[in-house]
Amino acid sequence: MRTPLMLLALVAHLPFVATAPAQEWPSRPMTMVVPFAAGGGSDLLGRILAPPLSELLGQPVTVENVGGGGGMTAALRVSRAAPDGYQFVLGTTGTHAQNQTLYKNPLYQAATDFTPVALVAEQPILLITRKDFPADNLGDFIAYVRANHEKMQFGSAGTGSGVHLACVLLNAAIGVNVVHVPYRGTAPAMQDLIAGRIDYQCPVITPVVPQIEGGLVKAIATLTKNRTPILPDLATAQEQGLTDFEAYIWFAIFLPKGTPADIAHKLQHAIAVAENLPAVQERLKDIGAAPIAPERQTPEYLAGEMGRAHPGQRHQGGLGQPPIIVYAQASEDARCGFLPREREETRGGRLQGGRVPPQVRRTAAARPSRFHRQSTEHRGLRHPAQSRVLAVVDRL
Repeated sequence: MRTPLMLLALVAHLPFVATAPAQEWPSRPMTMVVPFAAGGGSDLLGRILAPPLSELLGQPVTVENVGGGGGMTAALRVSRAAPDGYQFVLGTTGTHAQNQTLYKNPLYQAATDFTPVALVAEQPILLITRKDFPADNLGDFIAYVRANHEKMQFGSAGTGSGVHLACVLLNAAIGVNVVHVPYRGTAPAMQDLIAGRIDYQCPVITPVVPQIEGGLVKAIATLTKNRTPILPDLATAQEQGLTDFEAYIWFAIFLPKGTPADIAHKLQHAIAVAENLPAVQERLKDIGAAPIAPERQTPEYLAGEMGRAHPGQRHQGGLGQPPIIVYAQASEDARCGFLPREREETRGGRLQGGRVPPQVRRTAAARPSRFHRQSTEHRGLRHPAQSRVLAVVDRL
């Protein structure tokens, strides 16, 4: 293990000269707010980063779990915190990108209410089921879900979280409508999956490997493009026939807006040093997380990544077909449906009774679909009071 003296020597080689605010910071303990319950992927990653950051910065970094709202509760708290560097959030694709288009009035504006610091890791997402689920591969899973989706349920770490959207997009890709059950984190969702109360979920790999290896749940597919070294025998969704489908999550550190640039830079450099420590890289590897290359650890790159993970591009339907809007009821996104955009526009963006008319639902008869990032042009297509857009999917 590296000693504090060795860590300080590494910091000394960084191309960074601190001015007064950064030289005085930190003078007291800091809090890393993790937006999900203990035991999940975000929590494990935060607890890997906190000790080396404490040594590098010379003050304790405490991890505090603040669950709820698909991660938005924690992010909102940090957005309202004093911009002094003593509170920062370990955000994700869900909390700082995708959820900005899921809600008509998000609790915060990720692009303007935070100071982006650095990407810290990426993790693959898996498709896992209860252990007695009658399928052992993706093809059988799809066939079973298409035949039984009306009586099935999937869980997630919370509405609007990255892992929630991964399952929504998977459901859209295979043309099914499955009830969503949100939890306050991956760990409580896992408890119900093990107990057989829900049928499947799409978690990050970190917290679920022991349950998979112990036979408590069943792994169906890796949803990233490539297989993960932790589960090398688990085939990807693309290998199993779901062409062009990919889902993963990035994690990043954000400070409140208005935080002095010198403090943000000092924290960024400390993160870069921490991630280069062999002990940290080994632990990241152990949980299936991919460290971020140095050229991708800048605030500018993180800001660009936020834009790529949520809207900003115009999308056209494949083979000349209109995109499909995937939406959910405002009260609870337990029911997701698929509605061609031109039909939605002719209805003025409203749904009768707040439900998807059965005649326009896309189920097993529909052609396979693939996810395209949500676009700001679709914000005007939300269904006021009745429902909200979850994603935009292009038909193949």
